[in-house]
Amino acid sequence: MQKVMLTTAIVFVALVIGCSKYESENNKAQDESLVQFVDSECQGRDDEDPIPMLRGTVTDSTTLDSLEGVCVKLLTSLDVLVDETGTDAEGHYFFNDVANGSYKLVFSKTGYVTKTIPVSIVSTPLYVHAQLLQEP
Repeated sequence: MQKVMLTTAIVFVALVIGCSKYESENNKAQDESLVQFVDSECQGRDDEDPIPMLRGTVTDSTTLDSLEGVCVKLLTSLDVLVDETGTDAEGHYFFNDVANGSYKLVFSKTGYVTKTIPVSIVSTPLYVHAQLLQEP
């Protein structure tokens, strides 16, 4: 009888730990899919395809200077994060292998007003230029 109770207790503890771990991982996955619209700076990347599906340049709207470190987020039309990158020293950004569909590009950088631009990707590369306005 003690052996059965001990086995039952061990199984119960394993289930509780397993469920807690699942809930923790599940909540983490949900949190990661939420878009954070805070001003930040992002690093660019070096894996650009010869012809990326989506690319562009970000500049200051007043000075027209290129902006480095702008965080560029690619979202679905339902605000689910698809990918993010940062602009390089020349203000360039790119996304490789973007599926056809409707998206939003969100540009943010500390000291600038966040800007959202709707885009529609079809089978040809798309170039989107953004100008950011400095915060007052």
